[in-house]
Amino acid sequence: MPRFLFTRLVTKGEDSPLSSGKESEAQKLYEEAYEYYSQQNYTDALSFIDTALKEYPNNHLEDKFVFLKILLLGKTQDLQAYQKALDTFLKSYPKSPLIPRAKEMVTALEKTPK
Repeated sequence: MPRFLFTRLVTKGEDSPLSSGKESEAQKLYEEAYEYYSQQNYTDALSFIDTALKEYPNNHLEDKFVFLKILLLGKTQDLQAYQKALDTFLKSYPKSPLIPRAKEMVTALEKTPK
């Protein structure tokens, strides 16, 4: 299991809900991370994601942060790490609106020649 997801599972529920100010800060970090991702600046995107997941656990965008991190893995890691992260996402965020997209990605991976 990727370390970031293990950490999230361990700390999930330990923290109280974030204040609206903290949620706003998490939102800004997501926007910045996505912007860096869009610019193919994967190192900085990953840095913003890791900061958000550490500083703002249980934020309302947590599944989006983790999904963006998976997209980064797809760009920077091997297919095995990418597949494992997708599988973990499907188990960890069963109610996420991103589940259909994650399933599409898993299906595409299954069709990829080994």
